[in-house]
Amino acid sequence: MEQICPKTVVWLDSIQTFIEDFTGQERFRSELTEKRDTTSISSAVYGNVFVFSDDLHELVDPLLPLIDHIFETFVPLMQENERAYLQHLRNGTTVFNEKAFNKKEALYTGRLIFNGHKFGSVAKTFQVKVWRDLKLEYSKLSVSSKRLLAS
Repeated sequence: MEQICPKTVVWLDSIQTFIEDFTGQERFRSELTEKRDTTSISSAVYGNVFVFSDDLHELVDPLLPLIDHIFETFVPLMQENERAYLQHLRNGTTVFNEKAFNKKEALYTGRLIFNGHKFGSVAKTFQVKVWRDLKLEYSKLSVSSKRLLAS
């Protein structure tokens, strides 16, 4: 896998290390509760976990390789799928996903940006929905948060 997807291996290792560093969500929550400073204005909520400014870099830094990989792979794949879906809709296609694949309809060819390999796929409506939901959530981010993600 390292030869095919070296960046994937790196971020999977980062996630594994991150998880090992915070074994058990309850322990993590209790550590955060002990550190809680209710007057802190630089805090954030991640899922059900309240994170304070001192913990933010510890939480985010290990995920940076993953975020980079998402921007390099997931984003372009979702963009390609949405473009293919819209093109097929304009051409009158009404069947997508596995049904379309089995009928050899709604197919498209793409190229993996990180390694240049071509791939074939079928336009998937569930991926279009996920991508549109992510774009909507992204549009709600502050300018500074968008800058942070882009850096």
